[in-house]
Amino acid sequence: MTILLENFCSTRSSIWLSFVLALTVLFHPDYARTATITDVADAADHVSIGDYQESNPFDFWFGPEVEFQAWSGKLTREPGNGCLESSPRGCLPVDELQWSQTETRMNFKIQAGIFHDLALTVNIPVIFGRSLNFDYADGVTSQTSSVDPETNDPNETLFKHDYSSNQKGLGDIELGFRYAPLSDLRDESKPNWVVFFHWAMPYSSTVYNPSEAADTADKPVGDGVHRLTFGTSLSKRVGSFGLIGIDKKLYRRGYLDPYMEFSYTLPNPEQDLANSAHVKTQSNSFGAPPSHTAKVQAGVEIVPIENMREQKHLAVDLRLVSQYHSQGRNFSVLTAPLGEFTYTEQFVDIGTRIAVLGKPNRFINLSLGFSVGYRTEHFVTSENIGRDGDGNGVVDDAAVDQFNPYFCGNLPNDGCDSKGIRASESYDQIGFRFKNENQIYWSIFGGINITL
Repeated sequence: MTILLENFCSTRSSIWLSFVLALTVLFHPDYARTATITDVADAADHVSIGDYQESNPFDFWFGPEVEFQAWSGKLTREPGNGCLESSPRGCLPVDELQWSQTETRMNFKIQAGIFHDLALTVNIPVIFGRSLNFDYADGVTSQTSSVDPETNDPNETLFKHDYSSNQKGLGDIELGFRYAPLSDLRDESKPNWVVFFHWAMPYSSTVYNPSEAADTADKPVGDGVHRLTFGTSLSKRVGSFGLIGIDKKLYRRGYLDPYMEFSYTLPNPEQDLANSAHVKTQSNSFGAPPSHTAKVQAGVEIVPIENMREQKHLAVDLRLVSQYHSQGRNFSVLTAPLGEFTYTEQFVDIGTRIAVLGKPNRFINLSLGFSVGYRTEHFVTSENIGRDGDGNGVVDDAAVDQFNPYFCGNLPNDGCDSKGIRASESYDQIGFRFKNENQIYWSIFGGINITL
């Protein structure tokens, strides 16, 4: 199935065709589905709806979800020597570059019931293609650019303004579990409550070393980081509107299913992956992990059609999503052109998601949706220059001060030194830093889930 999907989704036109076909199936009048954020594959169980009861000895869910994602934004930069303490307005970042990125991926998801509402989960991500492209921002030319100016000195060019990068490969496989201590299918007076955990392990993906990757090659997608996610979600079917219960043969519940989900992801760089830039962060006092993240989702499923006995469903999922990213050393939009993981400021993603969820029979679940969002502006090159050992207010003496080895131009023969970039004019130095602004993102996705 994975091979077939990879061939099917090799072109963007094929992806659009698959979405159109899925949409046709979803809106066929006999087709329906439910898939709340609190769904758990169960086993050795039964479901009671009115006078109807059905046993459920074992659930096994599997299937792919294909997604096309797009991001775009603007890189601004502090104006260098024009940034003075006596003239703070001269420190405001000015336009430098515009960038865009697209990605086509498949998440192959598996969930197997163990006992009642306890399930094991597996997610296998495959990145078919990820491309990143740069160009001058509006109004910027080779005469005014600080990144790629028109000059005969190659050391004046930080990287080409039309730089591009491509990646593909197997991502970090995720293993986890889901458990529902409470279920409104068992007890209508209770909500659905799910706790979950999953571990994204870097063993399955080749680690991308930005300092060694060739610009023309398809680079790998791994960053050598374990990510441990802990979360919980709540939902409750409501909205009978006086209709449910009148007809005892109406095998359905309420028309609305509001929900919330909270999760936190702890990153832990893998120290045994020799090519990972994050390994170095464990070996000195300036080591910094990637960003910690916290995610909140809230929304409601509107369920116009449901037949529990025939296991048919149709729902519309309306969701708001917010995700906080702490400061940390990350794979940023400038990692590929600069050849290093960069230290980024904290930022927040705020977005919305709309999906149609259909279940035509007891074996097949279908989904089709769209999402859009905005990322708050933040500096993407913001390393600390070091620690002031003698208290003179600057880091300038190797005998008493501590130099941060990740600060561009701090050490002899580092990547910046080879380009003639001094620490006093480094892109990590206040007055020369890069900021990501006006970033928006959107995606379209569709999936099929088979139940055995």
